[in-house]
Parts: sequence; structure tokens; C-alpha cells
Amino acid sequence: MRVTGIQACELFSFDVLRLADLPQTLVVVGPNGAGKTNVLRLLQVAVTGLDRAALFSDEAYRALVRFAASRRVGAVSAEISAVRLG
Repeated sequence: MRVTGIQACELFSFDVLRLADLPQTLVVVGPNGAGKTNVLRLLQVAVTGLDRAALFSDEAYRALVRFAASRRVGAVSAEISAVRLG
């Protein structure tokens, strides 16, 4: 499986994040506090969700997304709106 793009709203430190046309190898660089680790966490949540979705019901997948959303302080809602696989 290869993730080629991802969109997320109100998840971790991101209000809106759109990553499109991701290359096979990706290097994330930025200053402290810019969200580099949260990009990795977001990808981990997406991949974990896809793995779980194959094994469990839609409700179990939604529960995973809600759990991930609750990890952000002050999060009201969260949505992984799209994950593109190449």
C-alpha cells in the first residue's frame, strides 16, 4: 500500500491539512512545533484506520477516528476526508 495523498480537518495540530501527489519517499523538514510529528501521527491514524476498516465494521472505523480527534486538546470534531492510495 502506498499513500499518495491525504486530507484532514481539525486533527492533531492541524485545522486543515492537504497533502497531494506525495512521492514514494517523503522528507518532512521544519522548525520545532511546526507539526512534523503530527504529520507522521496523522499518517499512522490513516493507515491504522484502513487496516481496521478491512477487519471491522464502519462504526469501529469511525470510533477510531473519533478517538484520534479527542487526542487534540479542544477538538470538537475531526474528519479524515480522503486518503488516496497509489
